[in-house]
Amino acid sequence: MPLYNAFFWGASGFVMGAILGGVGLSLLATGVLALLGAGCAVALLRIRFLVALLPALTCTLGGFYYALDDARYHEALQSVSDHVVIEGYVYEEPRRGDRHQSARVRVHTLNGAPTTHLRLTLYTEPHPPIRYGDIVRAECRVAPPPQDSFGRYMANHRLAGTLFYPSFEIVSNEGNAFMRMLGDARTDIRAVLNRHFTQSESAFLHGILLGDRDEFSREFLDKLSHSGTMHVTALSGLHMAIIVFIFAAVYRRVFLGREGYTFGATFITITLFVALTGFKVSAMRASMMAFLVALAKNTSRSYNPRNALALAALILTLINPKAPVFDIGFQLSFLATISIIYFAPVLQHFSFFKTEGVFAWRSICAITLSAQLAVLPITVTHFSNFSFSMLPANIALLIVLPVIMVGGFLTVGAGLVSPSLAEVVSVPTSFLIQYALRVIELFYAWRLPFNPELSALLIALYYMLMLILIMRYSPMATNFFLHHGSRTS
Repeated sequence: MPLYNAFFWGASGFVMGAILGGVGLSLLATGVLALLGAGCAVALLRIRFLVALLPALTCTLGGFYYALDDARYHEALQSVSDHVVIEGYVYEEPRRGDRHQSARVRVHTLNGAPTTHLRLTLYTEPHPPIRYGDIVRAECRVAPPPQDSFGRYMANHRLAGTLFYPSFEIVSNEGNAFMRMLGDARTDIRAVLNRHFTQSESAFLHGILLGDRDEFSREFLDKLSHSGTMHVTALSGLHMAIIVFIFAAVYRRVFLGREGYTFGATFITITLFVALTGFKVSAMRASMMAFLVALAKNTSRSYNPRNALALAALILTLINPKAPVFDIGFQLSFLATISIIYFAPVLQHFSFFKTEGVFAWRSICAITLSAQLAVLPITVTHFSNFSFSMLPANIALLIVLPVIMVGGFLTVGAGLVSPSLAEVVSVPTSFLIQYALRVIELFYAWRLPFNPELSALLIALYYMLMLILIMRYSPMATNFFLHHGSRTS
């Protein structure tokens, strides 16, 4: 088996093992199912048993890895009594609102005894403000994770409960200097945006630049959701591609076209940018894929999007084995990316999509439609917010999104040097943001919802149909199970 195929099946098997563990299969059942799958592959695909055994073994390993992580989480759940006194470390930048703040704490001592693997959320008044790296001491009753989607969200982040409005004190700060610097940078960016844009413009721009929705009102979140434009404020592959293009263009001028230096500087910058976003899953996945594309181009090697996706999924699963099942963002991100790569070419068979049109709007339409079709069952099942109006809404937004992002970065950069220059740069950017906000409001008002009840069988049949169309009509799927790669030049 060639190395690129061995890696793909090995990585995919590991991720599948974590998924089977996440949906409730025991480690024994996961192993048995993996071996049955290997047997079916040998019988139906006529491949060698040792080749089929690799994903079976890694699937079992992925199930074991999930079980180990889940056992630690349940141990943490059981260690928490009703009323606790804790001391711990604030390991992420807290989220702040006008009336409250919330901080995630890695607990060091519980009721005076050392502990590990225990994480809790503090939900407090906005003062005194809690910062990343603070050592806090708190006393309160612990509310366990609820038995609903938010409980799964807490499990995904390994949070064993919430302390609502505890009595607490900040003992000291032991935060990493680099992470504190990133927190200060986010604060500076927010300050520049607030100074040169209105509140709604600043919040929207902060969302599309850093994926931060803390300043979005409940009303605006509903408009984004029901107009089908929520992903505009997520750091998707499109956002990362725009960011890579911007910095690569800058560094190409700086290093006089020397590609090696340009490549290195660009991806050091992108790594810092992903850290600046708080290591969001979508940004990590997209940046890893962009890195592999650029690496292939700079080394004249074959780029394989199938393996790039498998590598990104493997890394994120190693970081958090619950993510493939419990993190909706993980699922949306990967399904949309897979569909853009493999299903968008299927749409190109229709004459409507064969020409790009003005501003490449037909290509944008094909990409948007393929992504939305891939995530339709998830958006209907989990959010009940699918709307047929999302396609024209996304086309209208995506044609101006790159310009808004460039304007936003220029405004931030100018604002740190010359407020007067930032004021000049912000004017056209503000105009385009107002256009984007009007588009969101318009298609929220004109939304055409489609949210039927979907059974597991219907969802399976839906994705099976997409897979059949891909295997039949997509040139990207040629010899998918054996080899899929393209030489970059």
